[in-house]
Amino acid sequence: REQDSSLLVHPLPSKEDLQRLVYHAPLQVFQVVDEEELYIASLVHTPCARLKRILCMRGEVATGYGRGGKKLGVPTANLPESQFASALAGVPVGV
Repeated sequence: REQDSSLLVHPLPSKEDLQRLVYHAPLQVFQVVDEEELYIASLVHTPCARLKRILCMRGEVATGYGRGGKKLGVPTANLPESQFASALAGVPVGV
């Protein structure tokens, strides 16, 4: 089969690579078919779960990357995770 010379061929991600790519997104890899002439990746949107209760924490403010408040448009504060490991154990990623 002839290939279009204007196209740039990129390798497609394996199932494991795809799972890493969507780890922080509300997506779950449902199925990946990776055969010689066929590649299909099915992803399922997983709704974000609300916390069962509001978390209130107090601690020393840690230095962040300086972009949270700018991206969100509201002031933010970073608390060191090490001080709250037990409280955060059941909290989903991305909260």
